[in-house]
Amino acid sequence: MTQRKHWQLWLDEYVAFVHDHGHRPSGSVDDKTEQALHRWMAGQRNHFNSGRLSDERLCHLRKAGFDPAICLDEVAATRCAVDRDPACYAQRNRARWYKNFEEYTRFVRENSCQPKHSAEDEKERSIASWVSNQRSRYRAKRLDTTQEEMLFAAGVDLTSPPRPRNKPQTLRTDNADDAWERNLKACRIIMERGGRIPSHRSENPVERALSGWLRNQRVKGFLGHLPKTRMLQLQKLVTTKALMK
Repeated sequence: MTQRKHWQLWLDEYVAFVHDHGHRPSGSVDDKTEQALHRWMAGQRNHFNSGRLSDERLCHLRKAGFDPAICLDEVAATRCAVDRDPACYAQRNRARWYKNFEEYTRFVRENSCQPKHSAEDEKERSIASWVSNQRSRYRAKRLDTTQEEMLFAAGVDLTSPPRPRNKPQTLRTDNADDAWERNLKACRIIMERGGRIPSHRSENPVERALSGWLRNQRVKGFLGHLPKTRMLQLQKLVTTKALMK
């Protein structure tokens, strides 16, 4: 067996291990196979640090989610004196990036789909936010070449347009007079049902919007911008003390 095929077999074993176990091989376990893979990873780091790792192999390793330039030993990273060593801070950031990248690739492998911002699972939403952040960093030219190549190889479309932000639900304002009357009527309905004025802490987005609307009426009343007829209507709805608190 040639040296090239032998190295490729080790890489295939590494990829299969991460796929099956969801984490990188560790040297602190009893399993001999996992220990051997951990030693192989350490050997790749040594080859990289000594300049004996070819560009081709480095590219294959990074596409597999393993960058020999980064040590992901969380214990060692925690011991870094970040305040005294900016280089260590940068290393921890890169290590965190590779850890997030592994979580993304693991999610895609296990679910055969991209993470969604609207998912019920908090972990999936977190991964989706990380992917969106990578697109923002790509547009701002803050991703290095290695990170760009790894993301593209993993199937992340960094050139897609930014995700539109969810706009808070607001009240209709198609006609100022009609909208004001409609909002007042909606406040009256909420008071009749719940015995209280609309609250900004409510789970109902419409009630939260009405609470903001009432607050705006209060400000207009203080500034003298609210017609007296409307102020009287509001005072009939709730007491002046409740409205102005």
